[in-house]
Amino acid sequence: MKLDSLTKSQVIAAIILLTAALAAWPMRTGLMHGNMVGAGPDVSTTLWTMWWFQTEWAGAAWGGESYLFNFPWGGSGAILSPFTATTWAVLEPFVGPAIAGSITTWSQVTLFGLTIVWLAKTVGLSTKAALIALLATFTQRYLFYGVGETSVVGITALPVTIGLIALINIQSFPKSRLWVLVAIACTAIQPLENPYLTPVLPGVAALMLLKKDGRRAIALTLLAGIIAMIVVGGIHQGATSLSYESTISDAYVGFGQYQWAAIEKPWARGIVQWMIAPPETIWSTATDESVLAQGREYLGISVLALTGLACLKVPKKAVLWVGFGLIGVFLSTGSDWGGLPGAFALLNAICIRLVRALTQPTRYLILANIGLAIAAGWGFQWILNNRPKWATAVAALVVVDAFSLGGLSLKLPEMEIPAPSCVEALREES
Repeated sequence: MKLDSLTKSQVIAAIILLTAALAAWPMRTGLMHGNMVGAGPDVSTTLWTMWWFQTEWAGAAWGGESYLFNFPWGGSGAILSPFTATTWAVLEPFVGPAIAGSITTWSQVTLFGLTIVWLAKTVGLSTKAALIALLATFTQRYLFYGVGETSVVGITALPVTIGLIALINIQSFPKSRLWVLVAIACTAIQPLENPYLTPVLPGVAALMLLKKDGRRAIALTLLAGIIAMIVVGGIHQGATSLSYESTISDAYVGFGQYQWAAIEKPWARGIVQWMIAPPETIWSTATDESVLAQGREYLGISVLALTGLACLKVPKKAVLWVGFGLIGVFLSTGSDWGGLPGAFALLNAICIRLVRALTQPTRYLILANIGLAIAAGWGFQWILNNRPKWATAVAALVVVDAFSLGGLSLKLPEMEIPAPSCVEALREES
């Protein structure tokens, strides 16, 4: 059955099912075994934090004092990614902690993929090109590797993709209050979901002010979004430590007397050559194995080829998205560029003064997931319009890339959650 012969509702249903199936594929082992998808200290911490949010969601989880950690002295903390924590809290009583965690992760990746399709359609791509953008997102490795290594909180970017859709619609329909409210909400929520991506929407909105279309609406959205972001950020302020051991720098980069701290460890930086030729995949499944982790950076040969084609053939539509993706690539390479300060070092110089230092530059590869996917979609759109006979072969190459080297080739680790003997005894008695 051809895509063009389906009704709109059938196309939407097919896209949802396809996205959900592709998102589940790298996680299939954990989902089938009923275990937690992902393994290692960060995944364990995330699972515990979700339980903590379920227990103290009405109080301490929003920056208050709690005695559930650091007992008996307690301390202050704030939940990271309340959306995923809420999803887990709702599911856990019905399916248990492990499968609730896996479903939460799977749903987050599925929703992210669907917003990529939505974003692609919003910028003017056809349905077929939007599906290639989806495949390009899943061909890049970071989305799935981040889930396996750092847990779902390392890839939460739904406010960014939905916020981008809202900003584009504000520019096209400046009198639409709904999109203004959506953009403001996304700007405010993103710091709670994934603090690394906090500056993205304000930065995009500021750049959009260079165009006359919808300038007043964009300006008001930017101002209101920043105010809302500051208010929401106050929730976490009391729970933010400026003296984590992992944020103490032992290296500096710069020019003469102008030096910037290189906060992150060398293993946390993206390796440029691995973005094209991925190494053997190694997961950080234990505390002392983080230094060995590798395999997250691959951007996809097919994705880069379509991106390059788009820049040559439709530069006005693609270049900005390529720039958006490259910002993520540059930031992911960390602070030290052969003794010179990288973009991440300059960003950290600001973050240190406002909140605290950032330690995981590769988390910015999520921006490459977005920008390069849309640019690749534009490259495929040009093929559809000008070389339609090539389209099937090109789409097949993207699929092969995704499943042979890309994100869909990964098999995420799983974590079996032990049940304490007392819990097992109570279950048997009941």
